[in-house]
Amino acid sequence: MVYRSPKSRLPIYIFPILALFATGCIATGCTAAHCIAAARDGAFPLTFTDGLGRAVTLKARPQRIISLTPSNTEMLFAVGNGANVAGDTRFCDYPDAAKTLPKIGGFAARTISIEAIIALKPDLVVAGDKSQETVIEALERLGIPVIASAVTDYESLYAALELHGKIAGRETGAAAVIREIRRRVEAVRARAAEIPKEKRLRVYWETFDEPLMSAGPRSFVGQQIALAGGMNIFADARETYPHVSAEAVIARDPQIILAPGFMGARPILSLERLLRRPGWQNITAVRERRMVVLPDNLVSRAGPRLVEGLELMAAALYPEYFGTKPAAGLRGTSLHGTSLRSTGILPVGSSSTGILPVGLNRAFAYSQSSNPTGETPVLHNPMGETSALRNPTGWKPVLRNPTGETPALRNPTDEPPAPRKLTDWQPVPRN
Repeated sequence: MVYRSPKSRLPIYIFPILALFATGCIATGCTAAHCIAAARDGAFPLTFTDGLGRAVTLKARPQRIISLTPSNTEMLFAVGNGANVAGDTRFCDYPDAAKTLPKIGGFAARTISIEAIIALKPDLVVAGDKSQETVIEALERLGIPVIASAVTDYESLYAALELHGKIAGRETGAAAVIREIRRRVEAVRARAAEIPKEKRLRVYWETFDEPLMSAGPRSFVGQQIALAGGMNIFADARETYPHVSAEAVIARDPQIILAPGFMGARPILSLERLLRRPGWQNITAVRERRMVVLPDNLVSRAGPRLVEGLELMAAALYPEYFGTKPAAGLRGTSLHGTSLRSTGILPVGSSSTGILPVGLNRAFAYSQSSNPTGETPVLHNPMGETSALRNPTGWKPVLRNPTGETPALRNPTDEPPAPRKLTDWQPVPRN
């Protein structure tokens, strides 16, 4: 058996993480391209169909916009409409201006405050996928216009950016952003095409570790691996993020292991932890110490910085083709005018790509902007929660919730997670 159904349920906190990790705003129904097709005529009132198949009419150009996903927040700022964003979620961490906006809650529908949204008096709310449908319906009943995005690949990302530009009256700016992303994607694609088949690496992406979860070809991560010239060992998976068995990973023998800079409530994946797994020491990637942690908000967040994650992944897989700096044609500059080096990822050694090999020195990715005083690094995950690194031997995450209490993760008996051992903290599900 290649895939397995976990014997125990996923930890409760992994579901909103996966919703964000999947793209931040995947929806069913009409694609973003269809939304654009319906909105091409221009003048207000503007009517189009959104990602949930809903007909949306905007009577006038919105002046107070609230974003319910980090990806939408980044798109709004990227097309030049950041000044009209009146509020966003506590997980909206880019650009810096997004961090200081009023917060209406988290990503999951149950964490979003309708009262906070109403208080900000928006004339447009930009939402994510069906997981936020209850919020969308509540806002509809209140007469507040809502758009649900549908971004599943680069083409639908371009279409979503075009729609944001049209709504903002910044079509020229949106077109420039799209051209830049296309150019950089095509530069990676062209360089990857030069890699001989015998040199292409078998890649294992570990989304989560208990139960083991990888990335299928339909996920943004899977698409990024393919564009960068890698061979996803679970490219035959039907699920977006399939549960996999350790035996399947060992049998498929990846030559490099990639992981996001978060594991929910878990510590970031390390080579030391991989070596403790039975049989994994025989995997080529582990034996040759080839493991890289990549910034999840670049690799999988369905926003305009996705191409930066693609460039980092390509350089991690094939430094001989892409170098330790972005390859020719890859400018290494974000769409918001900041250098690749200042994306919030701490480079290790002489690398200027922001890629963090995790090995004997236990290099961890952490946000520079969140630690301006140089105090203990703070790990970030895509839900926006933080884990304080308390000591060099245990790295015990401190989980916080919106009220500031600890721990944030509760089980059905409302008991706090119990650490199994100091060097490998993990929540223990209880019946």
